[in-house]
Formats: sequence, C-alpha cells, structure tokens
Amino acid sequence: MQQHYRLSDYNFATHTASGRIFLFNGLSQAMLRVREEHLVQLRSIEGEPTGAAMPEESLERFLTGRYLIPADEDERARVRQSYESRRYEPASLSITIAPTLRCNLSCPYCFESNDRAPVMSDEVLGRTISFLQSALQGANSSTGLMLCWFGGEPLLATPVIEKINRETRTAAEDLGIPFVTHVITNGVLLTPERMRLLRKGNLAFIQVTLDGPRAAHDRLRRRGRAGTFDRIIANVEQIRAKGLLEGVRFAVRMNVSKGSGGVDDYVALVEELRARGWFTNSEELYDFAHVERYKFSGSADLYLPSAEYRIFASRARDRLGCANLASDASHYPGISSLCTAVTKNGLCIGPLGELVKCWVHFGDSSGTIGHLPPADADRPFQIWNQEWLRWMSFNPADHPECSTCERLPLCLGGCPLRRRLGVEADGPSCGVPPLESSLRDFVTCELEEEVTRFERVQATVA
Repeated sequence: MQQHYRLSDYNFATHTASGRIFLFNGLSQAMLRVREEHLVQLRSIEGEPTGAAMPEESLERFLTGRYLIPADEDERARVRQSYESRRYEPASLSITIAPTLRCNLSCPYCFESNDRAPVMSDEVLGRTISFLQSALQGANSSTGLMLCWFGGEPLLATPVIEKINRETRTAAEDLGIPFVTHVITNGVLLTPERMRLLRKGNLAFIQVTLDGPRAAHDRLRRRGRAGTFDRIIANVEQIRAKGLLEGVRFAVRMNVSKGSGGVDDYVALVEELRARGWFTNSEELYDFAHVERYKFSGSADLYLPSAEYRIFASRARDRLGCANLASDASHYPGISSLCTAVTKNGLCIGPLGELVKCWVHFGDSSGTIGHLPPADADRPFQIWNQEWLRWMSFNPADHPECSTCERLPLCLGGCPLRRRLGVEADGPSCGVPPLESSLRDFVTCELEEEVTRFERVQATVA
C-alpha cells in the first residue's frame, strides 16, 4: 500500500532580499534552502501517494526535515507529549527567592506596591536554608541548583542573601553539586561592595532594568522625587571599571510602556550605552521587555497594546541589528524553554516562607501552594494542592487558541500564567521576537552571509 503524506502544520518559508528561499519546520527545527518550484512540489503532494509529482531526492529531504509527514500523524499530540516529558526531566533545580517584597522605587505599573513589606526573618531564613540543603540531596549532579534573587528589591535584604548563599554554597560543595545564583535588581543599590558580596555566592547572571531613555525612566522609576537613571548608570560603570562583571553574564532589560519613548529614543539609548563600552562582548546583553498588566495593576494608560509592542520590537531590531540582543543570543529560532512555573523542579519562596509557582503571585494568597516546613521537619516535604495541580496540568496543546497555532512548537503557549488567567485582552502573548523575526534575523545575520561566501568559493573553484 502506498504511503500518503500531508504538509506539516509548522512549515515557514522565508524569502530574502537576494531572492533566496529558506524553509523552516518548527517541530523538527530543520532549515532547508529551496527554490520556488520546490514549494510548488510540496503543495502538490498533499494527500497524494509516495512519489507523486516529486522527484525521489526532493521527497527524501522533505521527509527528513519533517516538512512532509504521514497523513495520519497527529503533530499536536507530539507537542503535548514533548511538553510533558520536559516538565519532569531531571533538569537543574530552579528556585526563586524574594527575601523581601519591599522596594526602594515606586514604579506605577508594578504589581508589588508594599513599601513596608517585611524582610525575611531569621526563623524563615533558617527554614529556607534547611529546605535548600534538603533539595540539594536530590539534585542532579550535573545540572545542580540555580537560585534566583528577586523582590521587591532583593538588595534591600543583602544580609539574607549573603547568609543563604554562603550556607547553600557550602552544602553544594560538600555534595559535589553545581550551584549558581542569578540576581534581578533595579540597580540603584548595586555598589561595588554589594557586587563583591554577590560574586561570593557563585553569581552567574545579573540583570538591571531601565524604563527607557533618561527622561522616561526618571518619570517612571523614581526614588522619592528624584530620578534614578544616572545612579544606575554610574553603579554599572563602577562595577565594570573594577572588573566585577568578569565571568558574569550581564543584561540590561529595557522596559517598553506607553509613553516611555519610540524606536528612535531606544535606539539612541542603546547607542549611548555602546559608546560607553557596554555590550562589547557576548556576556553583556540588552533586551526590550513589554510592560504587561499583571494583576491589573496601575492605570490602563500605562500599557502598550501587544500589537503595537510587536511593531516597536521589530523596528528596533531592524535598526540595531542582532548583536548582543538577549532574545537573539543564538539567532536560530528554537523551541522555548519551559517556564519553571510548570516544571517539577521550579519553585518560588517568599519572605514569609510562602511557596508559589510564579513570582507574580508573591504577596497573593490565591497563588500560594504551601509553606516552607519547619527546619527540623522529620518527614519528606511534599506539595499537593489544587493550585499546584493547576500549574502541573497546564499544557498549551490543550489550550483552544494555542492548539491550532502554527507557532505552537516554538513558543509553547507563551506565558502560562496569562494563558491560565485569560488576561490577554489585546491579543496573544507568544513571546518576542515573533517567529518571523527570528527566521529573518537568523537568515540575515548568519545564514545569508554563509551561503554567499560558499557560492563565491564554488564559483572560484569552477
């Protein structure tokens, strides 16, 4: 019996300015240079038996890259199964800790607004250390533990960070388990002294945030009545000058909201930082971030609709290129990593010892999945409640909008919290850059140049 095939639901063709065509499949991650007649052949074989309307060599290539698949294959089931497998794979433990929800700024869009929030007490600190030491006992010996410091502003609780890092590092070294830390900070308190302290905790990554160019930033990220742009820039300049970023991946998150500036303003900001010597190596990155309305915080006038943000991001990337853009660090469009909120080994610990799966739920009891056990608990710690089950049963292949989307294998549904809560009133949030931009950037930044070089060599040889 002859085999029948159909086109994959996840094929994308990219046409370059030079007239080349590259065909990409989102599920197999294959990229193939084709001609227009190949696309015609692909379309003609839909539902036809093997060998119909296509040379054998072409058929083999399209089957290998999964551009063509058996007519009865359920690609969505393949995505669903892959998602579930990755949810439980023995990857590194990923734990986010907010030692306080207090912040030294008053950004109008922030979902955390308690400037009198407590700092983690000694009692909760002890429970946290005990929990981490216990978690290390079952950690993967090759991937280990990644601890991310979040807030509020985590550097307001530097003594807590110092003690937990020290105790956890010692326990990890005793067990031979890799241990690294990440820090998400607004940068106002990022002095050389604090940076040295953070580095003692196996610091691998640190991110600071700017709310656009100076004028917009100082209007949105205020410390009392004063702006903070110059203070943050000066702090980063100091730690760079003292070599404290060596061996640490450094990123500048550039928030984009309504009124924070246009493409010209952000291009000028990146160029200003480049002139200072920032983003000159592969360990210094920047990226644009859409300020989204979690928990419906702040006035709706602060938020840029998703469609407008995607236009902004595409134009800014066109102007600035791909170099040192965090979301394009690898250029090649690939399958998104799973949000730690939907994985077995992802957890967030709040300053009161509350446990949540997503950091947006810090301070929100509706998202709590449990609390840290006492430091002297004599039985295994387990979480098993309805909120935990909601996170662990979420699968974008079952979501009515995601399940029929051609981008599903790559974006994996975008933010699972937004998918769960259905808060995307202005359209889907599948992540930026969109697939089309990733393909275009890869082809433009890397593949087109390599193909041109290869063709020149071939012509010279001939």
